[in-house]
Amino acid sequence: MKRIFSKFVPEVPILIGALLLLTLPSLRGTATGLATVFPFTVVAAALLLGWRFNRSRLVFAIALLALTEYVLWNGLDTSRDRVYFYALTFLLPINLALVALLPERGP
Repeated sequence: MKRIFSKFVPEVPILIGALLLLTLPSLRGTATGLATVFPFTVVAAALLLGWRFNRSRLVFAIALLALTEYVLWNGLDTSRDRVYFYALTFLLPINLALVALLPERGP
């Protein structure tokens, strides 16, 4: 019983929070405000943790994903933006696979 309970503890608060955001209209404004800040917060936290614990692969992978977020942030209005999008869809998985093959510099 304790083993099953320990597997559900991390997921239950997340699911309850998502359910509340979907059902309560008063929380939607808060969720919209958090949605604009959340990607930058996650990138900053991941970069700091990767730097602190000497995990170069994590830092490079997050830098690639942050660059992708930056390119896609403004939308795909012009033909140049669409070329960037197609290049990202082709090159991002290849770059992430190459980052996974890099040796880790941490202890």
